[in-house]
Amino acid sequence: MSRSIFIIFIAFFLTSKVYAQQFLNKLENHEQFQKLAGEPLNTNIGNLESVKIVYDVKDKKIYFINSRIYKYHLDFCIGYLRVQDDIETFNTVNYGTGKQRNFLLCNVNYNQAKDQYFIDFSVFDQMNEEYINLIYSKIDQNSFFKDKLFLFLNTERLIGLKSTLDKTTRTLLPSDIYANQTYQNVSNGRTIGILRFEPNLDSLSQPLHPEDILVTHGTPKYFPNVSGILTDEFQTPLSHLSILGKNRKLPIGVDKLLINDSVFRSLNGKWIEFRVTDRGIEYKPSSPKYRTVSTLPEVPLPLDTTLKSLVAVENFQAVGAKTIGNKAYNFGLLDAIKKEGKFETPESAYAIPFYFYTEHINRGRIQELIRLTRNYKAMSDDSLRTLLSELRDEIKKAPVDPKLVEELKRTLGTSEFTTFRFRSSTNAEDAKGFSGAGLYQSKTVDLNDSTKTIEKGIKGVWASLWLYEAFMERRFFNISDQKLAMGVLIHRSFPEEEANGVVITKNVYRPNYTGISVNVQFGDISVVEPEEGVVCDQLVIVYEQSLSGFDRTVEYITSSNQGEGPVLSAQELKDLEFAVEYIKQWYWKKGMRNKRLYYEDFGLDLEFKFQGKERKLYIKQVRYFND
Repeated sequence: MSRSIFIIFIAFFLTSKVYAQQFLNKLENHEQFQKLAGEPLNTNIGNLESVKIVYDVKDKKIYFINSRIYKYHLDFCIGYLRVQDDIETFNTVNYGTGKQRNFLLCNVNYNQAKDQYFIDFSVFDQMNEEYINLIYSKIDQNSFFKDKLFLFLNTERLIGLKSTLDKTTRTLLPSDIYANQTYQNVSNGRTIGILRFEPNLDSLSQPLHPEDILVTHGTPKYFPNVSGILTDEFQTPLSHLSILGKNRKLPIGVDKLLINDSVFRSLNGKWIEFRVTDRGIEYKPSSPKYRTVSTLPEVPLPLDTTLKSLVAVENFQAVGAKTIGNKAYNFGLLDAIKKEGKFETPESAYAIPFYFYTEHINRGRIQELIRLTRNYKAMSDDSLRTLLSELRDEIKKAPVDPKLVEELKRTLGTSEFTTFRFRSSTNAEDAKGFSGAGLYQSKTVDLNDSTKTIEKGIKGVWASLWLYEAFMERRFFNISDQKLAMGVLIHRSFPEEEANGVVITKNVYRPNYTGISVNVQFGDISVVEPEEGVVCDQLVIVYEQSLSGFDRTVEYITSSNQGEGPVLSAQELKDLEFAVEYIKQWYWKKGMRNKRLYYEDFGLDLEFKFQGKERKLYIKQVRYFND
């Protein structure tokens, strides 16, 4: 290439870059919108087209920005409008609570499912109602949107402003947006496997295999050992399916359109490459690639069986997880800091140590059956399920040590409560690298009900150690059963729950943002294993210290369809946030973190309840969040 031609080429390239359609002051049609569209501010709201907006307050000019050229509003303000502010000054002036703004900033997103355009503010933006009405009217006046334009109320503050906005300002709540979505990435990833349509997992004619990419209806009641999962029911990031999927690094997606696509369905029974991304599911035919045998090192389990008596909650820390299991040990840590954290833990708490389980499984044929499970690779799936069922039956048939039963009757009989939850506390759950969420069972014991006895409660929890799903999950992570043991965490039950939920101490909805993620539901309706069609409040309590004058906001992702209004009040969210942050800081300072993580990325998984008419906050469980 001659020097003159090279110079002309460079000049043309730079000119086309500079003079590409950087913005429009007016949008005439959807084609123009599409040419400017890029990624939305909020990636939680689906695969949407999005255009950034800057309104210059002093010059009274509106700019519909090419969002492919300018990733952030600040980029445009510096690059085209020649703003010379540093990022902190710019954010303070244009996102803070002050009224002297230079610019009003937002996105307009297009929801194809309902043919709607909606204004989306940054969750950090503290724009008052006067400016909200102004930017809405300016966008409306300078676009083709007209009666298709709405304002997205997705934060606690914006929802509170709804009644003060102009009557001409049409609004949308999170539930209006998410009700029409067709795609969700539950767990990103890529795999190669055999596509297999099994709409009803309860009536399988043939067992699932590790090479299968499962396509099913609803939410699986157990987590199958497969290469990937596609379903038609949306998941919360804190459901058992989501948590176990991230723990396994398994691609899981929800796509209500793809699941019925004729081209996709024609690949049933064939090898495909399957990829779950933020933007959608990608697939294509592939050559066979069988999963290799796990190269994970065998995970030894800590086990101490020297303690032969019931343990009171104040002694949980002293005896340690190796004696009573991870769940009970972590409960003891919560109980020790509850006063400073301003929360309660369930009362009348005790732990049955591993000693009693290890003694129990030496009765009858239990040990013989356990030995047979070690040959599981040579068994058919049905044979293994039958063996594990027989093993659980044997555990339930054998009598529990009568001294333990008597000690429990005597101890629990002194409590003001008569109903108790007997919960699993193994050395193979709630650990770093292995969550075990939902693998084992809890039982209710009622001192006044002959069908819900102490002995039945203990044996029911012990037997759940050998559920098929739990057994296979341990195999997936190469966790040895040689020293496997089940302790039992006991505490009073909660018959008067006003709300229950789960918290992750990081922002799982926006990985690059600070905050804590909350899923909460009315009463005792399950958050982690909801019935089909049941939606909970999903929200993020976001805090961002880099924005001067701004400390905190609450972003709603979805709203519960089981009652009216938010499940928790603003004050209850503040109380929950304080307790959760206190627990997170305590764990962090105690050195129980992965030292490669920043504090914002350090995840704990907590379960909470608001109990009784006084709606008292209880934290009932904490474990590491393994993503």
